[in-house]
Amino acid sequence: MYFNLKAATLGPILMLPFTFNYYRIHEGQEQNNKYSYLYNNFNYLRDALQELDLPLSEQQKNWLINKNRRRFLVNFINYCRQSKNLSKAFAARKLANFGFADLCKAIAHPSL
Repeated sequence: MYFNLKAATLGPILMLPFTFNYYRIHEGQEQNNKYSYLYNNFNYLRDALQELDLPLSEQQKNWLINKNRRRFLVNFINYCRQSKNLSKAFAARKLANFGFADLCKAIAHPSL
């Protein structure tokens, strides 16, 4: 997905309806691994917002960065509740480099 975003920032794009796309869905995909999805999804969007030349204002980028923080917090709480594995959840928090400042900004972000 990061490659697709990077490519989209470098040239014109054409949006196709979902029915024109086909991709294989299987159990081993990242999105089905709740643990790695927890921190990788956060890192991916954070990096994309910081590194790619997206046509967004600073205000829009900041809003999305804080929304990403809030989404991580919600996913973190859900992971803790579902897995009941706090040590693994906190290891994911560390891998996401999600600190106290991120937590405060996530709580303060409106949930629109």
